[in-house]
Amino acid sequence: MTLKATGHQLTKVPAKAPTCTENGNKEYWVCGECKKLYADEKGSVETTLEEVTLKATGHQLTKVPAKAATTTSAGNIEHYICSICGKYFSDAEGKHEITKDSVVVDKLNPTPSPNPKPEDSPQTGDESIAVLASSIVLMTVSGFIAVYTVRRKKV
Repeated sequence: MTLKATGHQLTKVPAKAPTCTENGNKEYWVCGECKKLYADEKGSVETTLEEVTLKATGHQLTKVPAKAATTTSAGNIEHYICSICGKYFSDAEGKHEITKDSVVVDKLNPTPSPNPKPEDSPQTGDESIAVLASSIVLMTVSGFIAVYTVRRKKV
């Protein structure tokens, strides 16, 4: 919005809230002709950039302590979160920004049991009694043949 007031061509600069890292400002007007700043739309109260500037707030960090991962839930490394902008940091000064994903410690894989349960054991072949019986019979016959052969050579 441009207003003609006291010979000035005033343009409104809307108020802008400061952020953690950027300055904001109060509402003010600037003259397109003389470039002066005014605190009112009539151009009667001159101001300065310093007077209308709202300084950046800086990060408001909350420490999140480390949490160990378990087999049932993920953990996290120690980090800091800004309550204003929601960004994550590795340091208390807010100088080293990190991602949310980088603080997560994956949950642990369960440790295998030293004595597996029978239902946990893998199947290793045919366990039928017929195969077992056949193996025993073959071994017995082989044994008799071996003994017979050795005795026959001695005679």
